Amino acid sequence: MPDLPQNTQTEILVIGAGVLGLCAAVELTRRGHAVRVLDPGKGNASAVAAGMIAPALEAVLDRVTPERARLFADARQAWDGFAAFAGVAIHPAQTIWAGGEGRAIAEAAAALGFEVEKTGDAERPRLPSDVLIEPGPALAAMRAALDQSLIYGRATAAARIAEGWRVRTDVGEIDAGIILLATGAAEGLEGLPDTAASLMQVISPIRGQIGFLPGLKAEAVLRGRGLYVAPSGEGAVVGATMEAGRSDLEPDADAGRTLVAGGEGLIGRAIEGEIDWRVGIRGSTPDGLPMAGGSGDAGLFMALAPRRNGWLLGALAAQVVADQIEGGGASSPHAAALDPRRFL
Repeated sequence: MPDLPQNTQTEILVIGAGVLGLCAAVELTRRGHAVRVLDPGKGNASAVAAGMIAPALEAVLDRVTPERARLFADARQAWDGFAAFAGVAIHPAQTIWAGGEGRAIAEAAAALGFEVEKTGDAERPRLPSDVLIEPGPALAAMRAALDQSLIYGRATAAARIAEGWRVRTDVGEIDAGIILLATGAAEGLEGLPDTAASLMQVISPIRGQIGFLPGLKAEAVLRGRGLYVAPSGEGAVVGATMEAGRSDLEPDADAGRTLVAGGEGLIGRAIEGEIDWRVGIRGSTPDGLPMAGGSGDAGLFMALAPRRNGWLLGALAAQVVADQIEGGGASSPHAAALDPRRFL
């Protein structure tokens, strides 16, 4: 990472380096824009995840409308070209429903237009659309693609200047024509215009706990209601809690025991050995979709608060934001659903 000279200038400054921020930065770089990314370097909830790109099961479990299901399906498709450019690998593991009521899950997925495959057990359907991206390697790949664009520091305030925005950080000031807020569940910056500040207020924290299991080999992603066991590196991960309104980071022993018991039900055997429990705080909007697009203030855009679907929606949100930054307006059929101004 290059040193930060005084009064650093850039065309676009992305504030935040979770999955939405990095995806947007990569997409904008792909289109030829000069981008810098301000990475606070800790508390990244995108790394505390299984990385499931699961349009079918997310649609079924959340009982979404057909329109929302189409958004999820298109978000999955957006990853194909994006992943190739960013050097992100899509994991070959299959996704299988193992949480009971498999026939009903299969019927609901099919009714929303998703492909469903039979396995040897009718209660354990396979969902070919649902895949996995391992968060650690994927975040590393996107950072590598943006290597000379990364600045490690924390933003504290933003102010309008003649050429756009001046962002105050703990490593110096950065001037940018455009700023993109990708700060997750963090508090808004000092000095934001009233419109953007009010949008930040609608974001609520959701606490998620997962456990990394280095001694458990997982060949497939096994899903249940509120539960999963998925491949992670040479081991597996079990998750996940979703506790609205909590932002503490200390692992909860009772929650861990509940997850282990549920995970054992999915895999059909005991989970033994060391478990590395981790907690991440995700931002969520009232309708569960991220804010991705213009804030209503010139030169200020947003890509944040995706609830539990940051990995699923990352590439699509990046395309929507990049289109709007380039002045293309609502080129995506899903731009209105992600528009931050829907909460004004």
